[in-house]
Amino acid sequence: MEFIEAQIVAFLQGLFDAVGWTGVVVAMAIARYGDPAIFFSRLLPVIRTFISFPAGIARMNLPKFVLYSFLGSFLWSLGLAYAGYVAGEHWEEIRRWMRPFDIPIGIVLLVLIGLFVYRHLKANRGPELEPTATPDPPIPPHL
Repeated sequence: MEFIEAQIVAFLQGLFDAVGWTGVVVAMAIARYGDPAIFFSRLLPVIRTFISFPAGIARMNLPKFVLYSFLGSFLWSLGLAYAGYVAGEHWEEIRRWMRPFDIPIGIVLLVLIGLFVYRHLKANRGPELEPTATPDPPIPPHL
């Protein structure tokens, strides 16, 4: 069993080295939620950039990948285009109004990512073993 665990850890370490934490999180999402994770990942900033590599590692069906990627990317682009249309020439005013929320949103995201990583590291760690006291070896009798 330890050999298999070591192989899994080595694989994840290689994956992390190749794509960073974002890629590992995306690979875990694909493993847990299946193909629809591709669709939803195309709606998320940063993650949409890395989704192709973990989908390839998971050997996802190419036509399904293209379909989910297209639909997710289309919705994202449509939303951005509509927001730009509605904002019109007042986008600088909206940016000025939103600027005070940049740092709080960043802090909340960092805390959520930290909690996610902490929870998964704690869940994957084996049970803590308490050291047992070893008795002193017996003293041999003198001749």
